[in-house]
Amino acid sequence: MRATSAVRMLAINKRAPEPNGARPPVRPVAPGNVSRRATTRAVVSSLKSDFLEVLQPHQVAVGAPGGLTDAVFAVRADLEQRPGLADVDADISNAYNEVTRASICRAYARQTNPALRAVGRFRHDLLAAESAIYFESPTGLVRAPFASSEGVQQGDPAASADFAFALQPALVAYDAFLRPHAGYALAIADDVHARCPPHLAARGLHVLNDELRPLGLSLGLPKCGIRLLTNPAALIPIATPHSTDPSDPSSVSYTIQGIPVSLAPGFVYGGVPIGAPTPAGWTYVQAHLAERLDSYESDMTTIEHTLLTRHPHAMFVIGRLCLRPRVHVSTTSYATATPPTSLPSSAASTPVS
Repeated sequence: MRATSAVRMLAINKRAPEPNGARPPVRPVAPGNVSRRATTRAVVSSLKSDFLEVLQPHQVAVGAPGGLTDAVFAVRADLEQRPGLADVDADISNAYNEVTRASICRAYARQTNPALRAVGRFRHDLLAAESAIYFESPTGLVRAPFASSEGVQQGDPAASADFAFALQPALVAYDAFLRPHAGYALAIADDVHARCPPHLAARGLHVLNDELRPLGLSLGLPKCGIRLLTNPAALIPIATPHSTDPSDPSSVSYTIQGIPVSLAPGFVYGGVPIGAPTPAGWTYVQAHLAERLDSYESDMTTIEHTLLTRHPHAMFVIGRLCLRPRVHVSTTSYATATPPTSLPSSAASTPVS
């Protein structure tokens, strides 16, 4: 079993190297051997409906076809109907790497579904003991002087399911705190988002933080965010101002109980820009997509220069047939479109079911 649980560590840059030569942050990916990946993928694929039954409606990243799209449309629709609610982003620090494996195994063991309990035993066999880690070297694979002992192993087909089951009790408790006040919480893997009355936004995050501690997790509160898209100024009376330059009003920023307040008319959720149902919100989305279009074109140029001389067939398939048409059509159509002739001016007071 130790041989089966061994992994190869790959450090993937999260973004391009810095102009000054500084190393960018990396994402540690630890794929196992072919047999382990194939077996795990088969198990996960056969239990999608079982995962869905337990995790929805709070978690949309596991077992839910099109879950990301559903979450984005749900948040956008609710924003248009209830613009008076605050949007809250919860940033879980180093989530996949720090969740305890004991909490993962306990989460599966609590299930009443025999198939999920069996998955728990399978995951226990792979995660209970420390896993050997190997790195690539000029002479081949070299064993690292440390082991994988906590967290899920990104690169494992069951990593998202493992994390989602461990997170689920905390996510349900957070949602239960917000529901009596017409709020709710949902997650795309470790990306937790909530909508609630502004005065409960910071308090709710602290509730979630308390629920995360038994999992070995915590919120990076300075990286969380609270925003009220249609009327950002309404957050200022309940926020604490901070200024880097007292003579410059634009340098003032705000926090609520240590959590940053955003005054922008939009935000990015699941990689998709969502703007307030106002002209300012539309401008935010349009500007974001225009910026992304430039970035995509730059990425395509890089791919062309990298692949064209080495793998011309791959370049043709990836660049011409797949990426460029979709990126160009989708982003250009939004970035150059005119806003709707009518925008919602008021919202229904009843929560969206």
